[in-house]
Amino acid sequence: MKEGQRGPRYVGKHREPIISPPRIMKKNQPCGLQAKPPQTERTARRSRLERTVRALGGVFAPTKDFDDERELVDRLIASETAPLTTHRAWLQRHGLAFAAPDTLSPAELPAELRRLILALAFARVFLSYTDHLSDSALYGRLWEDVLEADEPDLPRIEDEAFHWDLSQGGTGDPAVWLTYYASVDDRDNWAAEFPDEPLPVQQPCPFDRDKDLPQPYATSEPL
Repeated sequence: MKEGQRGPRYVGKHREPIISPPRIMKKNQPCGLQAKPPQTERTARRSRLERTVRALGGVFAPTKDFDDERELVDRLIASETAPLTTHRAWLQRHGLAFAAPDTLSPAELPAELRRLILALAFARVFLSYTDHLSDSALYGRLWEDVLEADEPDLPRIEDEAFHWDLSQGGTGDPAVWLTYYASVDDRDNWAAEFPDEPLPVQQPCPFDRDKDLPQPYATSEPL
């Protein structure tokens, strides 16, 4: 089965504006930017971001990582020509580094996982479909896959976000989604479309984390 055949869900990771409904998009596809906010709003946002990064143990670096006054077309061009950086390197610019999974004790893991999730939100990286993963497994995925993902080194503005669907392991295999997240109608439709492929037994998610994850449209501060 080809990736993206499951219907209107996030597929893998992608970058999209938060002002339009979720839809399947290609990697690094920015679009739909809003009008440039007035200076007072940009100043207020930088103040919020500075409080957030300090609470996470980092430093708000004097970079142009958060403001972009270019128009949509110019930003689209920039996304194709800009040098790449990883989310790990971007966070390190602001003094945010994270322990390797095998160095964390069970007692340290929950707090470090929460700090990493909030730091990713600070970098406009948001997660979904994590409730099938233990804290240890999720931290490992974030450390190995999400932090190492490379993206155009452009300002992280409020109108755009990187979305990671953790129900996939990068192969497009729908087994996890069908097992834990698909509705009855989703499963019936999938079985009708792919009658020769086995349908996994539906199971409840063993964890309850997704409802508390940061969202790109949240109006309140996470800390």
